[in-house]
Amino acid sequence: MITSTFNLASGVMMLHTNGDLLSSNSEAAAQAFEVALTQNPKYKALWVDCTSSKMIDSVGLNLLFNVLTQAKERKAGTKIIIAKGGLERILQAAQIAMMFPVEVRARG
Repeated sequence: MITSTFNLASGVMMLHTNGDLLSSNSEAAAQAFEVALTQNPKYKALWVDCTSSKMIDSVGLNLLFNVLTQAKERKAGTKIIIAKGGLERILQAAQIAMMFPVEVRARG
């Protein structure tokens, strides 16, 4: 399930993955991403919080890439937030970490 928060003052749209991004839930995740971005079209930055994700497969990576690319094309800032020991290697291997800023946070 994807949830979102929008900070009107800063213009930051935060999308929270609330679990893994896998092919089994990609359709629902894609729809949730689309709804969140459509409801707040004036965002200046899009941050995707994947701190609760422990796994992401190729379909999830593609979804993440597409959402962040759309934001970048709108000239919005982008960031992926992950938990330490979480998705670091996967994002590096897929070279997504080279295309979008990644912030690593301690597990809460």
